[in-house]
Amino acid sequence: QNQLNGKGRYENADGDVWIGQFKEGALSGKGELIGVDGSHYVGQFNEWRFTGEGRLNLTDGSFYIGGFDSDNYQGKGTLVLTDGTVEAGTWVNGMRVRDADGKLLPDPLEIGVLAQGRLLDAALAAVPPSTPAVELYTLAIAGDGKQSVFLREADYVSNMLASRFGARGQIRLVNHRDHITDRPLATRESLRRAVQTLAERTGPEDLVFIYMTSHGTHEHEFVLDQPRMELADLPADELAAVLEPLKNRDKIVVISACYSGGFIPALKDERTLIMTASRADRVSFGCSEEADFTYFGDALFAQAFNQTDDLQQAFKLAQLHVSEREQADNFEASEPQIWAPKGVVAHWQLLRKQQARKALESVSMNSKEAKGN
Repeated sequence: QNQLNGKGRYENADGDVWIGQFKEGALSGKGELIGVDGSHYVGQFNEWRFTGEGRLNLTDGSFYIGGFDSDNYQGKGTLVLTDGTVEAGTWVNGMRVRDADGKLLPDPLEIGVLAQGRLLDAALAAVPPSTPAVELYTLAIAGDGKQSVFLREADYVSNMLASRFGARGQIRLVNHRDHITDRPLATRESLRRAVQTLAERTGPEDLVFIYMTSHGTHEHEFVLDQPRMELADLPADELAAVLEPLKNRDKIVVISACYSGGFIPALKDERTLIMTASRADRVSFGCSEEADFTYFGDALFAQAFNQTDDLQQAFKLAQLHVSEREQADNFEASEPQIWAPKGVVAHWQLLRKQQARKALESVSMNSKEAKGN
């Protein structure tokens, strides 16, 4: 068998490098990981995972020195943040439970649960009512809180929909291990309330853009997972029921998740344009802690929508980009899918023409003011 054994160096297809003692195909004992993302770990391993004493330099410039267990901070350790803040004490499963003096610390989960009602209410209250013009409203959902890629991707998409596509009202629902105290959770109930708010604040002339990123299951369920909580996943038929208050709104629903093509039959109608990261029976790629995007999220938003604002053209560009990347990585094709009713496409084009007209008027007005001065 072609297994890694003995002292050596291993580099994966992404460019991550492991150096140390390999046994039966895995790195165990003292070793080093040099991440392609800029992270760097030196210390003990057990079957590829940080386990034992070590030092981890993170990509943002912060670092941790102390005990690890299965890649989590565990036991005595010190985390030094980029602003110089020092968090020393005892860690359990990546969470500091006692300070350096041994004093028991408040549990962020308990604090976060108490804060969630207020956080969601504030997010929904911030959505402005519609105007006589065609407006864009957005909802971004990061479903799985165990991996940071979904949070980063949802935030990027929200920011892009505001800066490039002029979104008027935005809601973000996020599951993430570090943000239960300051971001409203993505749950079935918070999603239901967000959709109801969008139905109340928008008019029939407006467009709603919904972006969902997470893991997906064979049974076509969108994974909702907040560490240390038990959340129910969201099946395709239930998502369709949740979106019912928006039945009289043209909307664009983009789902980046494995098997997400299986959501199209439940959601498709003449007022709902749908893009998915994969076929109903295929996985999609790019779900990792260190990544900024999934393959599909990167292809559609970081690549295609920076080249064109045409929905169908952007999807074709994304489809091509994903296919080329999967071929290069020797992955089975995910085959992204689209359902594109003509009415929704035309409505999006109307929105973009109106926004272009407004931009020209603004430039003209600024030019006149400059000449007047």
